[in-house]
Amino acid sequence: MNTIKEIIEHLEQSNVQVDEYKEQGKLCGYELNTYTDKGVNMLIFLDFRDTKKDVNSASDFIEIFNDR
Repeated sequence: MNTIKEIIEHLEQSNVQVDEYKEQGKLCGYELNTYTDKGVNMLIFLDFRDTKKDVNSASDFIEIFNDR
């Protein structure tokens, strides 16, 4: 996957809702939301604040996701 859009499309096809997280209009990260088979809400926040990562970079998205 080469773009954020491709990553988000892949996640959403896997029943993971992806929302952008913004502060004062600036994109700071992504919120990944899904439910387990038992109905438990799973929420993962990929926070790019205080990192040197680019919030629009697919490779940085994957790196932060893997770190989580």
